[in-house]
Amino acid sequence: MENSNVRVRDRIAQLIRTRKYIAVICHERWGGSFFSRSGSSAFIARKLATPEWIGKNIRKALYTSEDFSVKHENFIPSENNYTEATRECAYKCHAFWLKVAEEFNFKDTKAAKSKSALVFIHWSSDKTD
Repeated sequence: MENSNVRVRDRIAQLIRTRKYIAVICHERWGGSFFSRSGSSAFIARKLATPEWIGKNIRKALYTSEDFSVKHENFIPSENNYTEATRECAYKCHAFWLKVAEEFNFKDTKAAKSKSALVFIHWSSDKTD
């Protein structure tokens, strides 16, 4: 019998596919879903992507995804910490997309993100392995 009072840790990742590349993005959760400051995100040329690479990197992103709302009982940072944390998430996200844009010769990060198919992955890790 399942205990409804037990909080389940949710792990979040995204799989992005374009004509040029495939990316796996790790997210962290605290009052919303944000690009992970410490989790594993990766990209590869689409022609080089194998099911094994995709599976390995999705697994890595999910295992490194953090759910602070469970870890710290509905954790939402104080206003100063929230601002600092969102800035750090935005910085890491922008740096990731700059690398993608540079690697695949996009004119900017907006162009690197356009024309893509996106899959959201939401895993309740305490229920399954």
